[in-house]
Amino acid sequence: MSPQDQNQPNQVPPGGYQPQGPPPGWKPPKKPFYQRVWFIVVASIVGLIVLVSIIPSNGDSSSASTSSDPTTAPATQPQASTKPSPKPSPKPSPKPSAKPSAKAPTTKAPATPATAVRVTQVVDGDTIKVSSGQTVRLIGIDTPERGQCGYEKAREHLQVLLAGDPVLLIAVPNRDDKDRYGRLLRYVIVPSLADEDAGLNQIQSGLGIARYDGRDGYGTHPKQVAYIAADAKTPAYCSKPTVPPTTKPSQQPTQETEELFFANCAEARASGVPLPLTPGAPGWNSRLDRDKDGKACE
Repeated sequence: MSPQDQNQPNQVPPGGYQPQGPPPGWKPPKKPFYQRVWFIVVASIVGLIVLVSIIPSNGDSSSASTSSDPTTAPATQPQASTKPSPKPSPKPSPKPSAKPSAKAPTTKAPATPATAVRVTQVVDGDTIKVSSGQTVRLIGIDTPERGQCGYEKAREHLQVLLAGDPVLLIAVPNRDDKDRYGRLLRYVIVPSLADEDAGLNQIQSGLGIARYDGRDGYGTHPKQVAYIAADAKTPAYCSKPTVPPTTKPSQQPTQETEELFFANCAEARASGVPLPLTPGAPGWNSRLDRDKDGKACE
C-alpha cells in the first residue's frame, strides 16, 4: 500500500463489509526525525525542572543535617561559654495596698477653736470647771499648787476675773486637745473685760509663771513670747520683801519656820503662835501680809 493510500480514510468495500483491525503486514508510519528530537529535549527539560524542585540543594542539605545533628557542627563555629550567665533577679511583686482603716480619734485641738461657756468653779489659779461639765487647764502658765505660797491668792484672783459673764475657750491648733489628766487645754478669754486673757493676767499679777511651752517640750503656742516677756518683768507675788536693817538683829529662820505653814490667818490664830507674824517668825508667809507692811495676821 502506498503512502498516499495510508493517509486516505478507510473506505468501506462494496457489500458493507468493514475489516476489523489493520490489514496484514501494516506498519505505522514513522515520525519525522526533528519531531523525535524535539520531544526528547522537552521531556528532558521538564524532568530536570521536577528534579530541581524536589531535591534540596547541597547548602540546604548541609544546613539541615547540621541543625539535626549537633555532633557534625563545623569546626569554625565558636564554642559556647561554659560560665553560667547570671540569672535575672525576679522583680518584686507589688504588695497589695492596705485598705484604709477607720481614722483613729485625734488628740489635736478641734478645727473650730472658740467656745462660749460659763465658769462654774475655780479649782486653782490655772484650772477651772465650766458649764459644759468639763475641766479646763489654762495653756502656757503655772500657778502655785495647794499648800504652796500664793495658791489662795492666785485662785481668788482668777475667781474674781472670771465671775459673772461668759468666757471664751480658745483652742490652739496643732497642740494637744487635752492633757494627761483629761483636762481641756485652752486660752480663757474674758469678752466683758475687752477680751482680757486670763492666763496673761495671772502672770502680770505675779501669781503665775510662763511654763509648759516650747522650752520644756510641750510645744509652742501663739502667745508664748508675750507670756515669757510678762513673766520676766513681773516680780513673783511670793518673793520675800527686803527687811530694812535695824540695830537689833532680826530673828533668823529656823527649821521650824520652814516647816510651819498656815493657809490663812485663822489657822495661825488657832495654832497659838505669837501674832502678828513677822519675817523670820515661825509660820511667816508673805501672802498673809495683805497690806505689805511686814506684819501678817494683825
